[in-house]
This record gives sequence, structure tokens and C-alpha cells, in this order.
Amino acid sequence: MNLAPELISPNGLRLPNSLPAHEIVGIEVSDVDDGLLSVSITAAGSMSLATIAGLTFITGDGVDDSEMEFSGSVAALNTALATLTYSSGVDATDMLTITVKDGHIQTLPGEFTVQEPLSGLTSDTGIRIHGFGEDAFSGSAVSSAGDVNGDGLDDIIIGARYADADGELRAGQAYVVFGTTQSFNQPIELSDLDGLNGFTINGSDRTQFVGWSVSGAGDVNADGIDDLLVGAMGASPNDIDAAGQAFVIFGTTDGFAPQLFVTDLDGTNGFTLNGDQYIGHLGLSLSSIGDANGDGIADMLIGAPDASEAYLLFGSSTGFSSDLNISDLNGQNGVTLDGISFSASGYSVSEAGDFNNDGLDDLLIGAYLGRVDGDRVGQTFVVFGSTSWPATMSFSTLDGSNGFVFNGLATDDGTGYTVSSAGDVNDDGIDDLIIGAFAADPNGESRAGVTYVVFGTTAPMSAAFDLSSLDGQNGFVLTGDLTWDYSGAAVHALGDINADGIDDIAIGAYYADASGNADSGATYIVFGSSAGFAAQIDLTSLDGTSGFKLNGAASGDWSGYAVSEAGDFNGDGLADFLTGSPNADPNGTSNAGTTYLLFGRQQRIENAVTANISIELFTPFRDFDLSGTTDLLFQMPGAGSFFRLNDPASGSLPSNEARPDSTSMGFADIDGDGILDHVMKGANRAHIVQFGADNDTSQNIGRGNSMIAGFADIDGDGEAEAFAQSLNPNVSRLFLLDDQFGTITNLRISDQTLKGFGDF
Repeated sequence: MNLAPELISPNGLRLPNSLPAHEIVGIEVSDVDDGLLSVSITAAGSMSLATIAGLTFITGDGVDDSEMEFSGSVAALNTALATLTYSSGVDATDMLTITVKDGHIQTLPGEFTVQEPLSGLTSDTGIRIHGFGEDAFSGSAVSSAGDVNGDGLDDIIIGARYADADGELRAGQAYVVFGTTQSFNQPIELSDLDGLNGFTINGSDRTQFVGWSVSGAGDVNADGIDDLLVGAMGASPNDIDAAGQAFVIFGTTDGFAPQLFVTDLDGTNGFTLNGDQYIGHLGLSLSSIGDANGDGIADMLIGAPDASEAYLLFGSSTGFSSDLNISDLNGQNGVTLDGISFSASGYSVSEAGDFNNDGLDDLLIGAYLGRVDGDRVGQTFVVFGSTSWPATMSFSTLDGSNGFVFNGLATDDGTGYTVSSAGDVNDDGIDDLIIGAFAADPNGESRAGVTYVVFGTTAPMSAAFDLSSLDGQNGFVLTGDLTWDYSGAAVHALGDINADGIDDIAIGAYYADASGNADSGATYIVFGSSAGFAAQIDLTSLDGTSGFKLNGAASGDWSGYAVSEAGDFNGDGLADFLTGSPNADPNGTSNAGTTYLLFGRQQRIENAVTANISIELFTPFRDFDLSGTTDLLFQMPGAGSFFRLNDPASGSLPSNEARPDSTSMGFADIDGDGILDHVMKGANRAHIVQFGADNDTSQNIGRGNSMIAGFADIDGDGEAEAFAQSLNPNVSRLFLLDDQFGTITNLRISDQTLKGFGDF
């Protein structure tokens, strides 16, 4: 670890301006890493130093500079700094600022505010992506697409399930937007995709609902380029009404046309997966799942909730035909995962990562209508990856060795409505998972929603896991805020968006009234942590360091309806993320939908240390005795006595003015007699004025808890008033004092210091 350099310097200096230049002593730099350093110095006055060998000037040249910057070794810098001089031609106050840097950039976690409004999104923080077409509902499904065009940048995919395509009502569309390192024009209009910046995937039949679900697929055909998954749960393949379809679209480096129709898939550019159950709605959910069979090729998971089934489809390097019927899955090319009728098994599906840490990726299937002992509490099934699969597997056979079930805790909680891998949120090296229960009633708030985070483990599992047992050690519960927020209606892993090295998660609450806007929606980001989690965390407690809240931009937007990771879309090395607002009205188009892509954040701070040296300049020469010749007042070393030498040219000896252990605060005509008086702060902290030509009359005027900051004839009566600043650390005050140091004005100030006077 590279440590910041160190700097030693005096806090402040009081210098007579009688000398043409003052040596500034006591400045020294050091660096335990013993590298080259740069030093910058600024002041209102001018500075000079010796230009020794090994010193390189970046700003200034070391001669009468008000700003200089130079670099060199620690030894060279200290040699040069020992020669530093400062000069200013008048009585004044100045601030000499020194900064030392070692050129090393330190990366720290990114900073997010407690609540971040999507309405305040800028090109520095993210991108607005506008849908088009009335009621298209773009942003109802969002996902990272991986790198489908092979340019090294992650792409995204956005579903618009109700869009009209090629004249077909609600045929549906999905949009792929290519990642780029170029600057962005706000917003991106999905209608402008031209094949170079992205492309459109079009449905072909009325109410096909292409884009109902979207996902990156990983590299399912093993050609080295990521592929896509798009669901169309309203499709009617083989004349089976609403059996549903899913489309796999292969990535390519050969480019894409601006428009791709799902009927164009022929096995070389992708293929179609056909459902076989009447109103089974295959494609309502889908996900990449990593490698569930251990062959090194990415696999896919597709849900058909109204058939209460999910389908595991294995990737293959031997190619695919243009169409694959679900009935053809045989254990070698895929598996039918059979749930309980009317449980909505497959309503949500996701990878679970490697939850049991056996080296194979696991599956996560939600059944939000699942019943336990007759109560519709909702269920979620974890199926462990395996190198050997049957053609059909029933969830009822899960026994802890091959998988297990999470049972919901209360009737109609909707547990399993959404599911997702969480990445590794507790930083223990094992993947975790998320389960949404959008209709749960935490803290008495009806349907505020609950989200469960369960930590992966190598410990043996029982057939059923009790979600009420989450205690902070094995997972935790995130509770929604207010009635009908529906928190947990969308959940997803995000990767590490704040660059602290630990994965983060997103929770959508699309019915929340964020910022007072009804149903504007909200997205909660919860940061991963190696420091542990409480058993229960209220989403309202996120404070910017534990996570934050994204507020929807306008009433009725439904922001947070869909959430997802976005990979590294802008190529800055940080994970980005997506939240969809499908009910938004971009460009005045009702419910066209808006998707927000937000950039991950990281603080990049150069190792540096800065010191400020306050400088007060005063004139030590005065004609005290009105002889017409300037006199000299000086103080003996070690805060000794003051001596005054009248008419130095006469050769007379100086007179001892005494007052040892006092500090000179300056000269002013306090009593208005036309003769300058000497003001000091005594050893007992009280102020003393020596009046008259010979300083033979003294008066203790107190003000021990204040420090004289300067003098000025504020009211024009010929007598200088004093300004004193309180030394009380708890109450900062500035006093305007009369000639007897009585209070004229008492001003309360905060973190300020009087620096001077002038005819402004």
C-alpha cells in the first residue's frame, strides 16, 4: 500500500515587512515510500527559492513567484525548501498554502447520497433511455446483455412488451444498446438505434409480447461471444394458444442490422424455444444461469408459470436447429423442472450462483402462489447444479442433497415473486441469493414488501429452509417502508457498483410514493459488507454508506418495476446498473417508458497533504517621539523585553521598554492624540496599551479571552477602534471595541477569521 507523504510546517508567522525577504523556516517533507514528490506553494506575496540540481519546475521558476510547483526527491525538495523566502511590500495578512503529492492515485469506495433523484441524473452519473410508442411499456424488463458485439464493452437489453411491431398490435419489442466509451448525449432515444449503436428485436404476431422478459444468456453456443435471451409469453407456437416462446439470439462481431425479427432466427443467428402447454406462458421469465452441468458452456433457464414448470436448457458447441420444442428436452439437451399445479412455479427464475460452493452453478425458481399446509405463502426452490440430469425433475424430490425449498412465512406474502443471485454480498467467497415477497406486511405496513437475503454455505442443507431463522449470520431481512410500496417486486444482483470490492444488490418498490410523487416508484441499493448485517434492516435506514434510495422522477412512473446489473457499459472499469420506469411519459408519449442506466462510482484521490501557514506582516518602524526620524522597536529573543531605539542615526543607546513575555499586536492611535500607541498581549493574556510619545503611560485593558485582529478608524473620529476575535472554542465572536476597549459591537461568527481592512 502506497502511503501519503508527510509535511511539517509552522502554523503561522508574524513578520516585519522591513526586510526585502523573509526566510520561511521549519518546512520539511518526507515519504515512507521514498518516491519522487511534487510540491506546490501559493501566496498573495512573492516567494523565491534556490533552483538546485534535481529540482524540476512545473509552475514558476523559483524567483518572485506567487505560485510555484516543483518536483524532485525528498532530499532535493528539503534542500530547496530550506532556502524559501517570502516578501510583501505592505502591512498585510497572507496565507501560504503548501501541498505535497506523490503521484499515487488512491481508490476509495464511491459516494452516494442517502436519496438520489432520477430527475437529477446527469451525463456524469448516468443515462436516460427513452422509449417510444404509446403504452409500449419500455423498461418493464431490463438486463445486462453481456458483450454481444464483441467490442469489449458490456451491452444492455430493454424490453417493451406492449410495443406495436411492424403493424402488429402488442407484438412487442426488445432493444439492445451497445456499450461505449464515447460521451453520451442525453437522452438516448431507442427509436434512433441504427445497427451501429444498437438494434431492435421485433415480435411478429399480435399480442406475442416479445420483450416481456429479457436477459443476457452468456455464451450458449461457445463461439466466444455473449448471446441474448428474449421471452414472448403470449406467443402461440404450433397453434397452442399462449404456450409462449423464448428466443436465443447469438452475439456476433459481424454487426447487426437495425431491425431483427424473431422470425429471422434460423439456427445460425439464433433459435426459438417453443412452449407446449396451453396458456403456459413460457418466456414470462428467463435467465442465464452460468454452467449448471459442468461442461464449461453457459446454460439457460426459462419459466412457464401457468404450466407450473421451468426449463433448463443446456448450451452447446455443436449448434442448434432453428426451433426446439420443450417436449424434446431429454436430460442431454435440457431438463423439465416440474412444479406443483397452480403454484406459478417459474414465475421468476434466476441463476443462484454457486450457492453450495461445489463448483457448479445452481438454479433458483420462484413459485409465489405455492401452498404450504394449504396456505398460499409462496415458495422458492434452489436446485443444485449437477453433472448428471434426468429429463424431468420434480421439485417434490428436493431433499437437501440435490436442492431445497424456501417456504413463505405468511399467507399471500408472494414469496418467490422475484428471485435472483445476490453475488457475494457478505464477502465470504460463496454466492448468496435474494428472494422477494412483495406483498408481505412488515411492521404493520400492508404490502410494504419484504426481501430475504440468504448467504451461501458449504454446510449440508435440509429439504426446507425456514426464512424466519435468518439471524444476520445466515442471511437477513430487508423490510419495506410504507403500505403498498411493493418492495421486493423486483430484485437483482448488481455487481460492485461502489468499488469497495463487495457485491451489491437492488430492490425495486415500483408503487412507492418517492419524493411525495404518487406511484413514482423507488429503487433501493444495498451495499455488500464484510462487517456483517443485522438480522433485520429497514430500507429507510440506508444512509449512503450502507446503501441508498433512487427516487422515481415523476408521479406514476413506476420506477423500480425492473432492476438489473448492466455490466461495465461505459468502459470505466466499474459496474453499472439499470432501473426501469415503464409507466413514464418521455417526450410526452404516454407510458412509452424510460430506463435509467446509472454508472458505478469510485473515488480517485491522489495521495496528498496540505498545510496553510498564516502570515501577518507589520511595520516595526515608527516615529514614536515625533522627532521626525523613524524609530525602531524590537524584542529580545525568547519573548524577552522590548527595546526602543530613537533616531538610530544618532548613535544613542536603546531604551528598555520591558514587558517581557508579551507579544506585540501592532500600533494604532488608540487615544486620538496623533501619536501611535503600542498594543501588546501580556503573559497573563490581557491586552496592554502603552500610550504617548515615550510609551510612559500604560493601561491594562483586559480582553484576555480575545485576540486583537487589527485596528481601523471605523467611525472617522480620528481614534482607532480595535477588532478582537474570541478565543472561546465553543462560541466564535468578533468584537468592535472603542478606545478603552469597551464593546461597541458584538458579532457572532462561525468558522471565520478577520483577515484585514480596506476601502472596499
